[in-house]
Amino acid sequence: MLATSCQQGHLDVVRLLVHNYDADAKDCAIHSDEFAVITGLPLYAAARAGNEEIALFLLQNGAGFSSYTLMDHPAFSKHLLRLRLQETSDTEGEEAVSVCWSGLQLPWLELDWFMDVSSRITHLDLSSNCLAALPSVVPWGLIHLRTLDLSSNLLKELPVAQNSQEVICSSLRQINLSQNQLTSLPPGLLHLTQIRKISAAKNQLTDLFDIPATTNWIGLRKLEELDVSDNCLTSLPTAVMHCLKSLSFLNVCRNKLSTFPDPWACPLKHCKASFNVIESLPNTISIFWRTQLQEVDFSDNSLNELPPYIFELEDRRGAQIQEAGLPDYMAQERPRSRYICLHTWK
Repeated sequence: MLATSCQQGHLDVVRLLVHNYDADAKDCAIHSDEFAVITGLPLYAAARAGNEEIALFLLQNGAGFSSYTLMDHPAFSKHLLRLRLQETSDTEGEEAVSVCWSGLQLPWLELDWFMDVSSRITHLDLSSNCLAALPSVVPWGLIHLRTLDLSSNLLKELPVAQNSQEVICSSLRQINLSQNQLTSLPPGLLHLTQIRKISAAKNQLTDLFDIPATTNWIGLRKLEELDVSDNCLTSLPTAVMHCLKSLSFLNVCRNKLSTFPDPWACPLKHCKASFNVIESLPNTISIFWRTQLQEVDFSDNSLNELPPYIFELEDRRGAQIQEAGLPDYMAQERPRSRYICLHTWK
């Protein structure tokens, strides 16, 4: 009934079925011998009849673009996607475009959908789709791009950027790659000089970066936040970590790290490394980060003892150190120590 109402243009009936009778706007297909009849898909039915208002309502209530809709009704699909572009002017009067195509179940991305505005895109949200690949222009060729969200897709890699000349998105500040299938971070990130935040939690990272021997890079110096939690990392390469001169937040929880990299000169405030297999900590943590660290979490590792310098971390506000499995003298309150989460050490 929902698909029929969509095709016949009965918006009130469509609203009634979705809101009052919990009809599934995403998939109300008719099935024949275990195969869906595509004309029974609500959005496909609306696209087939050219019912824009109904199609927009469906998209707002959980419907997504199937490959059938995109292939059989390309112009209508492009029109619906273009309606989601937001054009604004910045303080200098330059026109900027924000693209929010999140949660649309897109199986692929067509250049034709956005190529004419690509030089003005500043924000691109492609999260929660079904993307397994991207056009080569995304993200490295989007010259004014500032934020990119590719989380919750099926990406195993991003388009290859061989050198810094192929990476012109020099304004990119934030990128979210969480919940994909990456085995290493895209090497193109190494050429981003203004990037501030990289999120790549819940991937399949076994290497932080797979860097060809001939690659020269000068990026990541301004990176402030790095989240690679919930991956399969066994080490954090010193050659990369020691280039992160502005890092203040590091989350490597729930990996397979057996060691922690030697500290380096950076303003690290939050260090989260719980649920790894770290056996010992570097002796220079208090030397480099004594005055900056506010939160340290090495809980649920394989540490045999609590390094004494942990208690030397300074804090003007005062806090407490908690450790359920350590002797009482190591778990008592100590003024001028920042909060250290060290419970259930092994």
